[in-house]
Amino acid sequence: MKAARWLPLLLALPLAATAQDASAPHWRAAVEAEHSDLDNGYADWNAATLRLSRHWSRRQLAELQLTRTRRFGLEDHELAAGGAVPLSDALTASVQATWSPTYRVLPRASLAGWLQYEFRPAWLLHGGLRHTDYRASDVNRASVMLEHYFGDWSVLAGLHAVHAFGQDTRTGELRATWYYGERSSVGAIASAGREVVETGPGATALASVRSVALVGAHALDARWTLRWGAHHVRQGDFYTRTGVSLGVQAHF
Repeated sequence: MKAARWLPLLLALPLAATAQDASAPHWRAAVEAEHSDLDNGYADWNAATLRLSRHWSRRQLAELQLTRTRRFGLEDHELAAGGAVPLSDALTASVQATWSPTYRVLPRASLAGWLQYEFRPAWLLHGGLRHTDYRASDVNRASVMLEHYFGDWSVLAGLHAVHAFGQDTRTGELRATWYYGERSSVGAIASAGREVVETGPGATALASVRSVALVGAHALDARWTLRWGAHHVRQGDFYTRTGVSLGVQAHF
């Protein structure tokens, strides 16, 4: 479940205090494509995403996203909507909902909510809940993360608790990001634990998952930003997924 959402890092993840982003109200539009190779005889995964968001400030936004994906030889579509709003000077709330009218492989729907609390300057605590409705099962996930910004860097450590198939499991996650310019960054992400994985059309199972990823953004000029990523995910004994993503984003 989680490995399928490495790229892009959106509202499904905690809302970070992205100091490198412009704070003036603006729109963002993006198009991204992702390709993953799977071993053990599984077909490749491919996805294309269109995204439109309105940003009133660094902590207030609304977003719509449409994704077309092909997994296990089947095509799915998914619509996502979300947003974030400051509740106080230190507290920010965000929410995201997804819905797939086809849900051959993707979840039928999901709903997630997050709270971000800056309890000290440059120290953020994230907490969130996510419910995902697959064709054959429901998955509930609770997360807590601690994030710190210093200089041009940020680091994050997180713990995710998942309840699925009547069992409780946990996953740990570490992230580090370098902000090397205006709207430009490189981040590394690693996680390990037991997660819900897709084993075929409409089929899910709990498995030991090990994931590593590199994600980045590079400002091409005052309006355009290049977004990229690479990931390697071992999903138990089922398969290993290795892939890349590439996209462009416009600010206006």
